[in-house]
Amino acid sequence: MTKKTIHIEAIDTLFFRDGKPFSMGEDVWADGIFPPLPSVIYGALRSAYMFQQGITDPTQVIENTKNFILHNIYLLIDNTPYFTMPLDLVKFKDKDENEAKKIYFLKREPFNTGSNECPEILYTPLRKKVDELNKGILSKNRFVHYLNYNESEIFADSLSKYITSEPKIGIGRDNNSRTTSGEAEGKMYRVNMQRLDNAEKNKLKIAVEYENLTLDDTGIVRFGGENKSVFYKHIDQSQVPNLHLKTENLKSDILRVYLNTPAILENGYCPKAFLNSNDFELLTYAIGKPLFAGGFDMAKQAPKPMYKAVPAGSVYYLKAKNPQQVFEHLYQNNPFNEIEGFEKQGFGKFYIGTTPNN
Repeated sequence: MTKKTIHIEAIDTLFFRDGKPFSMGEDVWADGIFPPLPSVIYGALRSAYMFQQGITDPTQVIENTKNFILHNIYLLIDNTPYFTMPLDLVKFKDKDENEAKKIYFLKREPFNTGSNECPEILYTPLRKKVDELNKGILSKNRFVHYLNYNESEIFADSLSKYITSEPKIGIGRDNNSRTTSGEAEGKMYRVNMQRLDNAEKNKLKIAVEYENLTLDDTGIVRFGGENKSVFYKHIDQSQVPNLHLKTENLKSDILRVYLNTPAILENGYCPKAFLNSNDFELLTYAIGKPLFAGGFDMAKQAPKPMYKAVPAGSVYYLKAKNPQQVFEHLYQNNPFNEIEGFEKQGFGKFYIGTTPNN
């Protein structure tokens, strides 16, 4: 089968858990995240396939979808692709409105302490104070400038502008009586539902590129922690952006590997391939707070083990002996594919950018 892409848009409010354990009554507040983890999207599409094909046996679904792959996930605002702001970018505190969205690269400098595995660190240019940009995102064109290290052309937006929080209070039900009495007493909880912007100009959607799954051209999918409905439709593949740089655009022997989707790694923070290579050296990295990825095992009918995931937007700097060769090798052999089963669910998707030597 060939690659296909769908656009997913919300019909109602949505809620996506971050994977951490939650017990009603003990933990009153259930944390949520957006965008959802790739495994949530993978499971929702597989469930849609199960419903559309009229299959009731989970083992048959697992067998039929064993080659199902998520190739990429990104956001859309007014049909323009957007990407999580890379963590090697910062916004300065500045009252000038013209500078409000201007973003700058962190700079590299030598750092040798004996115990540090990387020879460099990233620091704030000009030693200015930085301002937090809540859920920063880059449009496709700005992201391409980022990959090419065109600092003067990088401006960021905030995903929070396109999401409205709507807190909801609920109470758990007794598993036997399906009422709120008995064991359910005291199981109060509060979740932060999220309403995605649905205005025609600023409509927020999720784009998903996949392969080896039979879905109707359009459909309704149950999505998120409360099984809310979302609408999806397929688009022409010619509309899918190709953001991979060409090797002739590499400016130096230093590559930046940007995580577009969270990655689950054996050591929890860095691919083993980056720590033990004869072809390149890991100079430094900028990674965010870990996410927690769990889920439900359809075959075992039980919760999956919990893993820590490196978040999207994390960046790794590599110094390559032959940058063109390393560039091509990384794309052909995903270094983030360390634990079986996660890459096909959409984890560890990345882009490679260039940078000057200094």
